[in-house]
Amino acid sequence: MDVHKDTVTIAVVAEGSREPVLVKRMFDRLARKHKVFKRLAFRTNNQIAAVAVARELVGFVWVLMQESVTEIEAQRRAA
Repeated sequence: MDVHKDTVTIAVVAEGSREPVLVKRMFDRLARKHKVFKRLAFRTNNQIAAVAVARELVGFVWVLMQESVTEIEAQRRAA
């Protein structure tokens, strides 16, 4: 995983973002996932480490989606 390349990609995507808190969370998670991958890859096969990190990332995205759905539903009720 090329952290610099991924960081630049996130920065470009997030440049127009209206939510800097979300962007910060993405950067923090990217750094954490990189650490986890390196630690697991050292102990196990790279493919196993990649799958483990991907599962964690899917969980993170799931939480973001659930938060977004909750916010949208709250806005609909308020309107």
